[in-house]
Amino acid sequence: MAQPVKWSSQQGLLLVEAVLSAVVIAVGLVFVSRSLSSELGAVRSLETSETMLALARNQLLELEAERVPGPPPAEEPSSGVLTASEASGADSTYRWAVTASQREDLDRGHDGRPLFCDVTLDIRRDDPRHPASSSLTAIWPVEWVPSEWIHE
Repeated sequence: MAQPVKWSSQQGLLLVEAVLSAVVIAVGLVFVSRSLSSELGAVRSLETSETMLALARNQLLELEAERVPGPPPAEEPSSGVLTASEASGADSTYRWAVTASQREDLDRGHDGRPLFCDVTLDIRRDDPRHPASSSLTAIWPVEWVPSEWIHE
């Protein structure tokens, strides 16, 4: 007849402690690795957001710089494509588009028409795996804004 297992056995207790320790360490490592993965995703998202904001600012400044010295160009594109290098070394493509709307709440000319427009530059990343978009708005004099940009 088999003898019953004794619970007071030192070797049995050491084995149980070792198994429990291994389980606790494994669970801890899972949580740490998931946390690091989440943080890396947040850093990537922040980098993309900063890149898009910098591209939008530069594009809006280029459009504005063409208008400061004199009348706006005869033909002005309302959309385009920009390329930027990522920290990983790969190039990403971004599409931008400009729209404008008249500001009814600001000053009006003596003919009653608004003197200012909200010019909004929308930019989005051309990557279906990691889509992202952002907008930047500035107030411009109405004479700087081509009529095809204005959407009521």
